[in-house]
Amino acid sequence: MLPDGLLMKEYKLIEQMITLIKKIKNIKKEKPQKSKFIDTAVDFIKMYADSYNHAKKEDILFRDLDKKHISTEYKSIVKELIQEQIWEPKTVAQLIDAKNRYVQGDKNAHNQIIEPMEKLIKFYPLHIEKEYKRFFMLE
Repeated sequence: MLPDGLLMKEYKLIEQMITLIKKIKNIKKEKPQKSKFIDTAVDFIKMYADSYNHAKKEDILFRDLDKKHISTEYKSIVKELIQEQIWEPKTVAQLIDAKNRYVQGDKNAHNQIIEPMEKLIKFYPLHIEKEYKRFFMLE
């Protein structure tokens, strides 16, 4: 299997989690016992998407591409993907902070969980499509 095939399999898992997160979009109405799902979703995004999937691209793929002569268009897409992978962990950090404050009893933090979660729901499908259709298919 080609490396991009492995990454696409990983994206299928990320898409499945995003689908589940979308199902609890009415999180404002959820009770504190639903914070278990929020914990799971945050852990998945942090550990799998950030630490596993993104790190693989940053530490291997993008680093090695930087050493090669690639087209200007390809370089532009790589630059966009790198910027997105800088933005995403910051958004996850906001989500983790709000979740931690909520778990510690700050009921106002519950509303602050929603904004970064909605940003991630919008981000991942576009990011995945960009990688799949513009990055891996550009060869």
